[in-house]
Amino acid sequence: MIVFTFKGAIGKDDMDKIAHENIDTYIPWIIGNMSYGKVNPDISAASKGAFNYISPLILGHHNYSFVFIGHSYAGSIASLTALNVKLALKSAYLSLFTFGEPRYHNYKLAQTFQNNLSNGYRVVHNSDIVPHMPICGSTFSGSCYNNNSFYHRTQEIWYHNTNLQMNNGDQKFCSTSEGEDPSCSNSISEFEFLLNFQTARGTDMHMTYYNQKLDDYGLSGCGEIPCKDVDTDCATKIKECSNSLYKPVMCKYCKKTCNLCTDRTCIIN
Repeated sequence: MIVFTFKGAIGKDDMDKIAHENIDTYIPWIIGNMSYGKVNPDISAASKGAFNYISPLILGHHNYSFVFIGHSYAGSIASLTALNVKLALKSAYLSLFTFGEPRYHNYKLAQTFQNNLSNGYRVVHNSDIVPHMPICGSTFSGSCYNNNSFYHRTQEIWYHNTNLQMNNGDQKFCSTSEGEDPSCSNSISEFEFLLNFQTARGTDMHMTYYNQKLDDYGLSGCGEIPCKDVDTDCATKIKECSNSLYKPVMCKYCKKTCNLCTDRTCIIN
């Protein structure tokens, strides 16, 4: 078994940064000549980078089972990367577990997950607000509909204990056919979501899964790829770091000089 983990938001500041990014923007997700739906462009770019990086390992160990795990924004990257692997290697035995994953794709891509990745689970901690962003229409509460831009994939596993603990037996296994089950976390009241949004309770909910504070993990990095420049002449090109047209090139060749090592849109090659 090979496990791939994707590190998510750490604390409220990181959550706020993610919330203000273009998370409600969508582009077609095309593999080969086929469009499988629409996704957030930043998540698509990050997932493409992850897929390119792990592909040699996947192909070299195609008889292994693979597990993809991610929290928060990185849960979206984990899930899209897992789907990409499954489409590229149909015979792969693959499982997916995400925690507090936001909405990042449309209904068509949710159906692509449904048809290709049966062992995929989205864990939601009580009224964690992040899985309900971007919001459907004008409210946090309630389900998205399949004609809306945003739609979750299956299967949600909702922990709804009122004391905010996540213990065995507290969970509800939601619909296996609809990612937006109105009887699960979508049933939380609008008032509770607004309370979470305005207080530290929302951050605590999102940053605590299975009774573990996720802020405590990865403070010194998670075995990250070393940050370095490929080009030896990056210092003379530093003015291009702020040029959006050159960003893909600078990501590839001058990542350290341009301070792009942790940029989510920077494609890893």
